[in-house]
Amino acid sequence: MIYAVECGNRFTLNCGDIDEDFYDGLIEIYAAAIKKVLQLPKDARSTYRRRLEKIMESSDGIGWGYHDDLGNLFSRAFPEE
Repeated sequence: MIYAVECGNRFTLNCGDIDEDFYDGLIEIYAAAIKKVLQLPKDARSTYRRRLEKIMESSDGIGWGYHDDLGNLFSRAFPEE
């Protein structure tokens, strides 16, 4: 799931903005990935948390509220960061 969102981000950054449905789908996958990561033991989360954070950070400037939604999901899931 994380890889799918990484690919979606990379595609947008390389090719330009897509549409709202595309980003809504990526947001759903991102949220599901966060849910899975949070089910892992705390000591096993860090690699995935870093990848999720990198996705969120690289989405800055992408339209349709995508970056804001990823930021909100990330900050709720990992409030200690």
